[in-house]
Amino acid sequence: MPRIAIFDLSASASEVNFTDQDLDESELGGNITWLEPLDHYGRLDFYSLYLEADSRLKLEDVPAATSWSHVPAETPQSGYTHIAIYAASQLAEQTTPATLLIEDTVARASNLSFLDLDLDLGHLGGNLSWLEPADMSQVTHYAVYFAEALSDNETACVVLGHVAALVTGSFSLDLDATEAQVEEAARLALATSLDVDPGQIQVTVTATVLRRLEDEVNPTRRLAATHWEVSYLAVVAVELASDVVEVVAAVNADQSAFTERMKTELVHQGVDPGAVKQVTVASFSTAAVEVVATTTTTTSSSSTTSTSTSTSSTSSTSSTSTSSSTTTSSSSTSSSTTTTESPPLLAPAPARPPPAAQAPVAQPPQAQAPPALRPPPRRVLHYQLQHQHI
Repeated sequence: MPRIAIFDLSASASEVNFTDQDLDESELGGNITWLEPLDHYGRLDFYSLYLEADSRLKLEDVPAATSWSHVPAETPQSGYTHIAIYAASQLAEQTTPATLLIEDTVARASNLSFLDLDLDLGHLGGNLSWLEPADMSQVTHYAVYFAEALSDNETACVVLGHVAALVTGSFSLDLDATEAQVEEAARLALATSLDVDPGQIQVTVTATVLRRLEDEVNPTRRLAATHWEVSYLAVVAVELASDVVEVVAAVNADQSAFTERMKTELVHQGVDPGAVKQVTVASFSTAAVEVVATTTTTTSSSSTTSTSTSTSSTSSTSSTSTSSSTTTSSSSTSSSTTTTESPPLLAPAPARPPPAAQAPVAQPPQAQAPPALRPPPRRVLHYQLQHQHI
């Protein structure tokens, strides 16, 4: 009778390690690492990672020849007690995984104390102090906030210390083009001229139809001329504001170079070159600069977290000091933006069905280098708090 020897292959991860770097209770974040089996004869295709207790929650699949996986911050622990790593072949996952008991790192400052030594109404000044958490192993720094209690279970916090300069100005031109073409061309021409990231410039255009012009390429055709008033707002670092103002002053004195940049960008936006040849930029104003304090506001409750950015004016170079409390987007423009953010909720994986013979398995993503490690812990026990409500 023919016989064949059975070779039972055993290949499993080992020495699983995970250090939770998310300092909130019942939330996880950090790198999972493990050792690969010494020899799997090319039959190990990937690893399946789960959070497990009585049920399990799939984290991800990672390819063979990989020995780490990243758990995003604010991943809810949801009562799971172990990390489980299953080695998998083309046939199925192994039945018995390598596991690790989860240790949730919790680090919270306590006993906050602040004595206001600024005697003016609406002004604060003095030292804020606190006790360090008992577990400092993953603490790298502290973030200090102003906070407002909205309700028993909801608090709005404001990050201190962000300052930016808003540079505003305007110019005009006559051209037969669409609003989108003029707006985008102006934004890109200003970005090049002022040496500012285009994403930090907001442009607003208004149009007035004036008259009909003769097309130089085809004199028999008449073009409708539209007068465009272009206003812009650029968000720049305070230390760069003076440089931007100097450039604006130079353009105000001689608009020819900026006009040529506008013509180039208008052609790139699809405006008829014959019409662009007649364009002349006019009334390029001097810049007005306003220094604003921008603060990131985080509202937390038992169910949702939302973030927005507020700006309050502290000074203006063109007139007397002004004040505002307008909620704006992170680019400090005049629009209002509020976004809701929460960690993705992963539904528990269903019970595993019996393995199907020779079932092909999709190849997992290619291995990537693990995220950079955090810097060594830095302890801060006192914070000099200064705030002026305008």
